[in-house]
Amino acid sequence: MMGPGPLDQAQALLRTGQALRARELLRFALLRNAKDPALLRGMAAAELACGDVKGAISAGERALDAAPGDLASIDSLGRIMLEAGEAAGAWSVFARGVAALPGRAEPYWLWLQAAIRAGCIPRAVETGRMGVAALPENRDLLELLCYAMNFDDGTDPAEHAALHSRLGDLVHRARMSGTTLPPPVFFNSRDPGRRLRVAFLSGDVWFHACAFFLGALVTGVDRDRMDLVMYAANEMDDTSRAFARALPYWDCSRASADDICARVRADGVDVLIECSGWTKCGRLPALSPRGAPVQVSWLGYPNTTGLPEVDWRLVDALTDPAGAEAWHRERLLRMEGCFLCYQAAAETPGEALSEHLSGGAAPLTFGSFSRLAKVQDGCMRLWARVLEACPGSRLMLKTDASRAARAEAERRWAGAGGDPSRLVWAPYEPDPARHLEAYRRVDIALDAWPYHGTTTTCEAMVMGVPVVTLAGRLHRSRVGVSLLTAAGVPELVARDADEFVRLAADLARDVPRLTEYHRTLRGRMLSSALCDARDFGRRFEEAIRGAWGAWCRGGTIGA
Repeated sequence: MMGPGPLDQAQALLRTGQALRARELLRFALLRNAKDPALLRGMAAAELACGDVKGAISAGERALDAAPGDLASIDSLGRIMLEAGEAAGAWSVFARGVAALPGRAEPYWLWLQAAIRAGCIPRAVETGRMGVAALPENRDLLELLCYAMNFDDGTDPAEHAALHSRLGDLVHRARMSGTTLPPPVFFNSRDPGRRLRVAFLSGDVWFHACAFFLGALVTGVDRDRMDLVMYAANEMDDTSRAFARALPYWDCSRASADDICARVRADGVDVLIECSGWTKCGRLPALSPRGAPVQVSWLGYPNTTGLPEVDWRLVDALTDPAGAEAWHRERLLRMEGCFLCYQAAAETPGEALSEHLSGGAAPLTFGSFSRLAKVQDGCMRLWARVLEACPGSRLMLKTDASRAARAEAERRWAGAGGDPSRLVWAPYEPDPARHLEAYRRVDIALDAWPYHGTTTTCEAMVMGVPVVTLAGRLHRSRVGVSLLTAAGVPELVARDADEFVRLAADLARDVPRLTEYHRTLRGRMLSSALCDARDFGRRFEEAIRGAWGAWCRGGTIGA
């Protein structure tokens, strides 16, 4: 039996931090096979791990020259170029892939993914448009384009809604032609007041932002009125196991769309709530053909699903005011109050004033812990104006983004008029307690725009840090309005860019008021409607019963 080859050995060495040994091993292997793309990709990875960016690019280019249509080589060299800060070179590599593989979706998809990871959302949207124009029936490209457009400053909501509907129709047609399931026939009792079986389908039932909101719901719902079921399309961790102890739980991470739909029908579900949307863990195709009489989208995606089998989108009157129906294929189910309820992490550390507010030497610090994809040019210009209005202040960004994404953010910050010397980075911290402790270095949090934060806004407030947000006209730029209103601090919501700058600057200058926020905001938030699980459970049930009552009267798609 043959042992592992040189590439396997080198990869094992790289995993254990032995980059120099891996490089030497690959150099020797390449003496015998100088044009092996896999060996050259391995060498590129080893050179990068050794800190030799030029060597990594050279090895990556040789790999691509040896196999111009090799997707792995295209992706490898594109990523290395981005890490080296050569975005133009990376886009050229992906363009070579598109040219080498005409009619194939994969090179467009790799290009789109790389642009999103690097925070280059305009580039991602442009690439997505190119791919969808060349391959209009490709669902994966259309799905990723719809996702990327949520982050883009210049997205036209009418076009975005139309693309979502087109995506929904593609999925619907594919499912109708490919499913082995019979058409749905529901015998659920049409009694509007009876106990309902409500199931949640989510790919985020793990230590994920959405779990904080799902957990509050599970805690607050009256189980005598609603029988809850969880279908989790993710691998289990401690958070998943806590949900599994609290309610009936099915790990459907390896189940097909037909398997999920059949299980929903077999379980006699009355209302199915899909919680991930068109994110990477979403399982929206399992809703087509229909598994439950009433199907709802909620929580994890800031837009319409476009899927004809989704009857309702659960929102509130602040996130989606009158007129928002124009951008949705679903009917809007507006809850009383905020459509979310936050459950603070058990690891939440105690409050403490920042060094600046404690009289230390640290300058006043604005902060954002949102992913960099949310921080596009318009947001950068807005934040740069805030810092200009507050001499001596700085902006702290905390993210798990790659070095390439940080370099792109720094470039855009300078292009937006920001002073590079006033931009500081906080290291990514996977430990939840240490992640939250980083808020002790922040005096005022600035919400992203036009795609607001959700968990980051709640985390800032529970750590006593006030958040200033700018209200827009779409759901993605109105979640902060709903969260701050529910937390009892609507005075921190700006109606236009000038007011955003004024609110942030006035708060920065008013040290007694800012200190008072830091000392009292956690208590105010935890005692507010935003964290009242029992009241949220009542309001949630009332909304769901509104949708259920419509089905009982025969008024929805699932009738």
